[in-house]
Amino acid sequence: MSTDPSGPASGRGPAPESPPAPNADFAEFRLLWHIDAPTLDRLRRLRPVIDATLEGLDEAFYAPFLSAQPIRLLMRDPAVRQRAISAMVDHWRDLLSGELKNETLVRAVLVGRRHLALGVSELHMLIASQHLLSRMIPAILDAQVPEPAEAIEVIVRMVRLGVSISMKSQAEAAGQAASAEHVRRETDRLRDDLRVLEKFAYVDALTGLFNRRHFDQSLAVAIARALRHAEPMCLIMADIDRFKRVNDLHGHPAGDAVLRALGETMARLVRRDDILVRFGGEEFAMILPAATIEAAVLCAERIRQAVETQSIPLDPGAPIHVTVSLGVASFMPDENAESLIAAADAALYRAKQLGRNRVALRPGPAVSRPSLRRSRRASRHSA
Repeated sequence: MSTDPSGPASGRGPAPESPPAPNADFAEFRLLWHIDAPTLDRLRRLRPVIDATLEGLDEAFYAPFLSAQPIRLLMRDPAVRQRAISAMVDHWRDLLSGELKNETLVRAVLVGRRHLALGVSELHMLIASQHLLSRMIPAILDAQVPEPAEAIEVIVRMVRLGVSISMKSQAEAAGQAASAEHVRRETDRLRDDLRVLEKFAYVDALTGLFNRRHFDQSLAVAIARALRHAEPMCLIMADIDRFKRVNDLHGHPAGDAVLRALGETMARLVRRDDILVRFGGEEFAMILPAATIEAAVLCAERIRQAVETQSIPLDPGAPIHVTVSLGVASFMPDENAESLIAAADAALYRAKQLGRNRVALRPGPAVSRPSLRRSRRASRHSA
């Protein structure tokens, strides 16, 4: 978000302002800085992810600013572009350290004032911040850091802080009173936009179901809960039978329609606390916390029957019918996430071998079309 504090070559644009006097100018900015010890500790632990993400930022970060003509003219010069990118990386590296250093505030204040001089609006700054977070949030998830939701919240808080300081500085330099209400309103708008970004990081765009990232985190949580409370937990893997034939005969848009339709069907048949994800391709996964193997089999069989009788409309074309095979595995206290996934996947493979359109277990014989008589415990699946 920053521009080169040393400024462009002579004649390229307005000269940068001198750093403000810290004692006179920074009192209000320091009030915005509320960084507690746990936040600082988390930022230190996130340092490798932060550094790697910042080093990967490029000219795309400045795309929202290019509607301001002075920025567009400046960025034509490759040397200026490189200096601007380097200064931007340095700015965010300092800010995301969490330490209240005078030079960090000087830089943040100058960002706002320099951008004001170049015609950059608050909206441009917010969009650029979203670009940064659209890189940072997936990087945190991919790094599989402990407690990723809390880590993302810390990064979002720090980016909001940087935006707040820059916008406040910009408003004051423009002779506008940057009230606390103004800063709150603008940062709330950024927070709402960031919620959308965070949702995209966890949601499969085609089906609207959770994605593999969310599955990995949720399975770890479900296993920890099962061990802590000594309660059952099951995993179901489901795969659309002969899905390649659907794409070959009807085209990929039809295949997408099938995936969406089956995702909606499965979502109606799992409990509110169950985690349903698109695992990849035509494969789905369901994490069933506090579910016995009997309840999991009942859930899987209901899904199998619902899909078997479902008619999926195509536009244009006649409706099509598909089936699914499902593998069910209950969590064993001596295994981990990888072995549980492997067990459910092996059960799914066994269901395919036994003729498809059926449910198979680990261990024991295949279960095909069991009675839908519900036990008291299994009835929890309809809640």
